[in-house]
Order: sequence, then structure tokens, then C-alpha cells
Amino acid sequence: MKFYLLDVETSGLDPTIHEITEFSIIRCSDLVQKTWYLKINNPKSVQPQALAITNKSIKELLSREKHLEDVIDDINAFIEEDKGSPNERVIIAHNYSFDQRFCEKIWEKYNKTFPANMWECTMAMSRKYIKTISPDEKRPEVKLAVLLNRFGIKQKEPLHSAATDCRATFRLRDFLLRQGVKEIQFIKKSKRVIEKEKQNITSNDTEDDPSMSEIFDF
Repeated sequence: MKFYLLDVETSGLDPTIHEITEFSIIRCSDLVQKTWYLKINNPKSVQPQALAITNKSIKELLSREKHLEDVIDDINAFIEEDKGSPNERVIIAHNYSFDQRFCEKIWEKYNKTFPANMWECTMAMSRKYIKTISPDEKRPEVKLAVLLNRFGIKQKEPLHSAATDCRATFRLRDFLLRQGVKEIQFIKKSKRVIEKEKQNITSNDTEDDPSMSEIFDF
């Protein structure tokens, strides 16, 4: 398998109307990291909470040079340098469902396919680890900053930028693996792949089913 760490910052929570403002990815095989700071298309849709979290202004997001659609091929090309297939690639993210939704939906918006079919969640891995060391703890806090502090993982950079969060997630995963957490159980197919498989099954069932006249010789 070919592993990557990924983090995105966005202009809101809904990938159908909000945009990726920062995209950062680390290739685990050689620890090369690439980060893109992206210009937004729709300033009116930006949620104030997103600006507050990332400490950015709409003016700054509009001042950047390139939109996501200008660099999406560059992102794909970087990932595809590994010469693997989407089925071989695992994207690791903290609360991966958020990053997955944006990557899948926005790539689709630009008639592209995100070039990885497998995802892994360090938030779920952390919950599993906490359960082993503190079985009576019912609802552990699993925000990235809280986990770094809890596990004694040094963080010299401020969080809430795609680049620094990506590196912090890398260190968190490394810690969990060294504690004996088995990541294979946290690797899941993307929702896009699951839906496509369901559609194929339905299509094949329909095509293969014999007609009533064939069954009963009407």
C-alpha cells in the first residue's frame, strides 16, 4: 500500500457550496510534502467560523494566485508519481470523513476523480488506543490539539493550517503505530467507491436475472 497524510482547510462545512482554501499532503514513502494555498471563487459563501478557525480574512483568500481548478492536475500528478493505482493508495487524515467529502465532491465538480480509493482515520485510531489504556473513559476528547497534548507529542507550530495539521497528524499516527495500534482495521474504502460497487451489483443483478417467461416457460 502507498500511504499519504492529508489535510484541507475550507471556507465552510458543506462541499457543495464551500471551497478548499488550503490543501497539504505528505507522501509517506519519502516524506515529501506539498502544500497549495488557494484562492476562493465565492466570497459570499464563506462561513465566519471557518475564517476564525484558520485566522484568515476573505481579503487574504481572494489575494492568492491560483484557484483549486488551476492546480488540481498538479495535485493528481504528485500523487500519481508513485506509479500505483487508486486501489493501492491510502489517504490518512484526522476526522477523515471531512477531508474525504471535500476531495471527492470537489474533484467530481471539476470532472476529475480523486486518485485514491482508501482512507484511514487517526481520530478513530486514537479512540481505540484510549480505550485500551483507559477503558472506563466513555467519551474521550479527540480533537487533534488535545490528543497531541495528551500523548506528549511535541507541537512547536500553531495548528489550523493545512501544512502544520498535516505534519501533526503524521506525528500522531507514528505515535499510535509505535504503541501497537494496528492500522489495517481503520483503512476503509471511500464512499465514492462503495457507491460505485453498489451500483455495479445492482446493474449486474438486473442484467443476469432471467425473465419470468424463462423461469416458468410461459
